[in-house]
Amino acid sequence: MALQCLVQLLLLPSVVPQFAGMETHHDILEIIWEGTPPHHWNTKLPEIPEIFGYVNIPHDEEFSMATDEEDHHGGAMEDHHHGAMEDHHGAMEEHHHGAMEEHHHGAMEEHHHGAMEEHHHGAMEEHHHGAMEEHHHGAMEEHHHGAMEADHHEDREEGHEASAQGPQWEHTGRLGPAFWGSINHNCLGFRQSPINIDNTIVVRENTMGRGVEFCNYEQVNAKTTLLENNGHTVELKVVKPPAQPSMTGGHLQSNYSMAQLHFHWAPNDIMGSEHTVDSMAFPLEMHLVHLASDIARDQMGGLAVAGFVFKISMEDNPEMESIIERIPSIVHEHQETHLHDCHFDVMKLIQASQSGPYYSYEGSLTTPGCDEVVQWVLYSNPLSISSRQLAVFRTILDHNGNPLLQNFRPVQPLNGRTVVLHTPTPSRSH
Repeated sequence: MALQCLVQLLLLPSVVPQFAGMETHHDILEIIWEGTPPHHWNTKLPEIPEIFGYVNIPHDEEFSMATDEEDHHGGAMEDHHHGAMEDHHGAMEEHHHGAMEEHHHGAMEEHHHGAMEEHHHGAMEEHHHGAMEEHHHGAMEEHHHGAMEADHHEDREEGHEASAQGPQWEHTGRLGPAFWGSINHNCLGFRQSPINIDNTIVVRENTMGRGVEFCNYEQVNAKTTLLENNGHTVELKVVKPPAQPSMTGGHLQSNYSMAQLHFHWAPNDIMGSEHTVDSMAFPLEMHLVHLASDIARDQMGGLAVAGFVFKISMEDNPEMESIIERIPSIVHEHQETHLHDCHFDVMKLIQASQSGPYYSYEGSLTTPGCDEVVQWVLYSNPLSISSRQLAVFRTILDHNGNPLLQNFRPVQPLNGRTVVLHTPTPSRSH
């Protein structure tokens, strides 16, 4: 009985709109409790709709449950919410001023609040997750990019010098010339050096006394140089000469200042030069490296290298001995020393060859990055060195502490380039 009373009270809001002609709520309650209308009602009692799990509540019979208690609690509440509240939303808004208003308001507020909170929470979580993911991804990308940019900058600062972890390239083994193309793509270019010079296809020119000239090379002496083992070769660096040694004239399009000279050799006296002439190698090759005064370093002609090959002689070369005698002081990588022979200068060293014929062509550096920016000037008359002197070069150590027995690059394809043989008439050296 108590359950029936509760059901009828909950049923009231949905019944009220259909009995708009009744005078008081007391009359309506009488219908609910007694099952019959008062005697003064002449209209037929409308059919009560299916609500809360009951079907067409009878006038004269006991209320009977259409479902069990669980269905009543779940199904009736769901039907009430999606049926009566949706169908009679307007009437309920007008008449809910009592307990049902509180119930409806609470239920609706809870439903609305829950739905809104869920929606808001989901949206905020999705937004937060997306934003955090985007932020994290961006931050990681920026960090990664920043770290990579810093590493790249550091690599550029170090250049080709050997690092604490070892060099980026070598002349033998898995970092040797055969693999330089994977280390630096420039090494696969079409104007690479060194080359073989084929005298049957060179273009011959008489310079008529207007060949390449060397000025102030006597200023490159014991006082203005520093000898170093750089891990790849023996290098003689020019340090603050009183007058700048420069190479100019002939076919050169700029004035070139000397920066350093270095050597290339092999384990034996048969080969070692980088360039070959008619496929014949020489035991040693010396390069004088110059920088252009008005051509960008990354453009062809930004550098000019004067190359000199050597042949084996029975006697020591006294001009070379000034360098040879100091090599034992630079056995280890990055060691440096000064020359002791106060009579040494580069002009004396190259003079026997510098006044003769020379080849010219456009090429590259012979070590990575193999930049194709070099105007090559290769003198055809060999200088001399004894086998004993040459052997001293092989005593320096590389970054692994091993003797540096070989440091030349094999010849590269000519790829249709023109090689010119310049035959100058004797010209005055400065």
